Amino acid sequence: MIPLFYINLASQSERRLWFEDQCKTLGLTAIRIEATNGRALAPDKLEAIQSKRVMDVHFGPAEIGCFLSHCDAWRRLLASGQDWGFIAEDDIHLASDSLAFFQSTKWIPVDAQLIKGESTFKKCHLGKQKHPVSETRHLRRLLSLHGGGGGYFLHRTAAQRLLDMVEKVAEPADLLVFDPRLGFFSDVIAYQISPAIGAQDLFFEAPINGFVKSTLEQERQSLRKRPSGSKLWREIKRPFAQLGRALQTFYHKHLFHSTYEAVPYASSEAETPKILRKRFR
Repeated sequence: MIPLFYINLASQSERRLWFEDQCKTLGLTAIRIEATNGRALAPDKLEAIQSKRVMDVHFGPAEIGCFLSHCDAWRRLLASGQDWGFIAEDDIHLASDSLAFFQSTKWIPVDAQLIKGESTFKKCHLGKQKHPVSETRHLRRLLSLHGGGGGYFLHRTAAQRLLDMVEKVAEPADLLVFDPRLGFFSDVIAYQISPAIGAQDLFFEAPINGFVKSTLEQERQSLRKRPSGSKLWREIKRPFAQLGRALQTFYHKHLFHSTYEAVPYASSEAETPKILRKRFR
């Protein structure tokens, strides 16, 4: 059985109860990783972690707490002695047929080291070849950034590489794992489950009743209220970013024969795959 490690703040017991009840219904055993509250860290601790940044992205206290929590999950995977583990955040909705992906590793390609189980519904480059894993789901090579750290399968050798990496580099956890610019993703073989077996609560039109927003989501939402100067700078950078994406698309399509698309989500094998509400950081 592939162990499932989920990250949860001590102050957010309603998320813990919801997640564990979901897992019990699916026949899964959830191993809780107590999340680090970045807002409770001492200023010198935050400064030491921020000093290891290499990218110009937001990396505030809540984001740092999330980063440290994923590091703890990778350590727990290594300590478990298992070859594979599933790292989850406590608001991910798992499909009703998810159990089959945890019962064995026979469905995992021999060259895989990282498999994204969720979708954030933002377009990414996927290999054209489909590797069937059930009647309705398949695996495709994941060739570019598909952000979000809500749910991914990780091999123990990849977990060790990430832990070695964070000795020198600190960035948001999902970028460390899935952004080719940081090195790890470009050095491993990654796959995407499609349709995805997971999606985080923030993407649903009707989120879970009574859920308290995570400190990370609150922090990210505050970023949307930026001063006019920041907006002007984003507009100046926009054409260069568009050119970069166009060049990346040309590169992937001609070298890997990839397609550029959003990964759908299906809550069961019988459900028609769909793209949920688009909300990105």
